[in-house]
Amino acid sequence: MMAVLKAEKRTDMRGSGTRKVRNAGFVPGVLYGNKVDATPVSVESVDFLKTIREVGRNGLFSLEVKGGKKHQVMVQEVQTDPLKDSFVHIDFFEVDMKSEMDADVPVRLEGEAPGVKEGGVLAQLKHEISVKCLPS
Repeated sequence: MMAVLKAEKRTDMRGSGTRKVRNAGFVPGVLYGNKVDATPVSVESVDFLKTIREVGRNGLFSLEVKGGKKHQVMVQEVQTDPLKDSFVHIDFFEVDMKSEMDADVPVRLEGEAPGVKEGGVLAQLKHEISVKCLPS
């Protein structure tokens, strides 16, 4: 089952409007893609964090815009406030499920190497690899 994140369209694009959105516990963002016009949205901060923890940074999930339809999206970019450790803005990219795309995937080592058991040191050369594949 794919994770679903609920979003609302934003109409007030002024700075005071985005401050009100953030103060209410939401994060402003934009939904865009090859087949969809750029749409300003806002998502609940806590729900966004739960979704990212569930699907991962490069994960695919469903963004349900209130009064609209569901979009299969990935997080393209997240801007955070380094002092408050909070989200400032999120870019949601609608994915075409039939075309390949590039993604950076973290490398996680599992198990224990035989050399480490005998007192050696493990040197991990790559922490991230680029993969080109279909989104699903």
